[in-house]
Amino acid sequence: MNIFQGLNDPVFQAVFWRTKKEIVGHALTQVQKSVTQAVDTLLDVMGNGVVESAKVSTAKTNLELEDLDSRIESLKKEMGESE
Repeated sequence: MNIFQGLNDPVFQAVFWRTKKEIVGHALTQVQKSVTQAVDTLLDVMGNGVVESAKVSTAKTNLELEDLDSRIESLKKEMGESE
């Protein structure tokens, strides 16, 4: 059986989607951990009297990370709908 034949088989489809969900879920968890570490680092930098340009850069990055978190939540919702 090749992948195209498998996609027409309900048992194969169930295993395929479950496995895909697990893999993507793991990847999203890793991204969320990285975001948490990045935010902690940025907050530390912001609180340690760094120059103003670094504070502005840090604030911009922090906002970008919030957007990334929003995208992660959207992906989670989409994955739930694809099952």
